[in-house]
Amino acid sequence: MLLHAFNTWFVANLLYPLMLFAAFVVTGEYTTADIFHAESITILILIVSFSAFFSVPSLFVSRVLLRIIVLTNDTLIMKFIAWLFAASLLVMLDVLVTLFLFSGDIEIRSLLFALPAIAATWVSILIRWKQFVSLVLMQNVTDKTTG
Repeated sequence: MLLHAFNTWFVANLLYPLMLFAAFVVTGEYTTADIFHAESITILILIVSFSAFFSVPSLFVSRVLLRIIVLTNDTLIMKFIAWLFAASLLVMLDVLVTLFLFSGDIEIRSLLFALPAIAATWVSILIRWKQFVSLVLMQNVTDKTTG
């Protein structure tokens, strides 16, 4: 479970800069030419570094949630949807706690910062679909042999 959660977290953190670029371009915050300036790249590296650092607690909580989800008696699809939902909630919680630590205030508008991270998390989870299925099937086999 820890390896699956770690790999999903790692892939999401690798995808996060791409999603952040897309969000900046879509919202008109930056043009594609602006993003490739040295100052923009430095800011992006800082954001991604802070994001990876502050998302470490979510990694450990996601391991626990993944274990709970895998052990439920739901269908594979329901477990997968629960995993997507739980990961999204963890990202939002992580963003809210991080923003509160830095600004001391939480606004609903601040949740917009979570959208690129949620997108990266969902894409990461979708990319790792086969590993999720293997994890669930392996757990089902383990339960049948030990129970």
